Amino acid sequence: MNKITAVILVIILAAVPLLSLAIEGKESSFVLDVSGGMDTVPAQTEQLLNKSIPGKIFLERIKHRLLVLGGAEEFGGVFLHEGNLINNYRPDAENGITGNLQNVIDFIEQKQMPSYLMMIPTECVVCQEEVPELADIFNQKTMIDTMYSAFSGNAITVDAYGALFRNREKDVYYNTHALPTSLGGYYLYSELIERLGRSPHDIDEFDISYAGYGFYGSDYDKMPLEGVKSDAVSLYYYNSYNRSYTVTHFKEGQTYTYDRLYIAEYESAEDKTDIIFGGLSPIVTVDTMGPYTDELLIFGDETAKCYVPFLVNHYARITIVSLDKLTPSLAKNIDTERYRQVLFAYSVDTFAKMGSLDNIKMLFEE
Repeated sequence: MNKITAVILVIILAAVPLLSLAIEGKESSFVLDVSGGMDTVPAQTEQLLNKSIPGKIFLERIKHRLLVLGGAEEFGGVFLHEGNLINNYRPDAENGITGNLQNVIDFIEQKQMPSYLMMIPTECVVCQEEVPELADIFNQKTMIDTMYSAFSGNAITVDAYGALFRNREKDVYYNTHALPTSLGGYYLYSELIERLGRSPHDIDEFDISYAGYGFYGSDYDKMPLEGVKSDAVSLYYYNSYNRSYTVTHFKEGQTYTYDRLYIAEYESAEDKTDIIFGGLSPIVTVDTMGPYTDELLIFGDETAKCYVPFLVNHYARITIVSLDKLTPSLAKNIDTERYRQVLFAYSVDTFAKMGSLDNIKMLFEE
């Protein structure tokens, strides 16, 4: 973008909020300071937007539209591609990968349980053809391979990257939300269940319905741009045999239960993906009535909502533990001895957060 176009854009960006204040009949003491050069104007405009203007979302859309017209392709770490928003994930320089790897290894060595590890990549590395050609994309595949090598002899690893990459032309990630869709979850499940020693159900063995039409997720909050495609939540129902489910949530001071996998009340929630078993509490158990006896313990994050609805049709009980929400009193509800297998399943960005798995020590340290 040439200098003349850039100057025009920043002037417009500065003028839009000032015009809005005039229309609203509001007085403003805002003075545009160009002593530091025109490069400082967008930051000053952003400060005014945050403090003064009720119609911030509307003005943000105008700002992003002007930047698109000016040739910009990334906004606050989010790419725009044909109405789809893609978060450009990069781990912090000071991340928690080493500490979290050690936490998992310590648990496995202490408990001596058959253990499995699934690291789930984010969309920007799976769907690389949808991001700008010269974009600086972090190599999550190498990161995952390095983490997996640390578990040689301790855990069986699951190729989540391959499962999603082979199906990347399908809707395996939400348009506006930084999670795999239920379809993406099916492909993760198909890869995972074989590593767990079972055969996957064919996708034709599930009926599909949709809920939460028109919702916009976490990436849209960073780029509220007109023309972005909204999302819906796909719900998969096992149809080969009748199955009934009991979903129990354990929170500090309360326990509540649902008699179904999908909770329609959450259509009004901010995160519509919580329709799937009511979202994640510190501990969630899913009991399935069927010809199953084994129980599976999962330490995981929000990605569990995409693949667990398929896994439940192989186990009598699945328990999902969100370690970031776990407290010492709630940890007493987890009897690790009852489970035949343990799965550590995390999105790469969750696993890289400093201290995100520290609470697992409550389950093996005195």
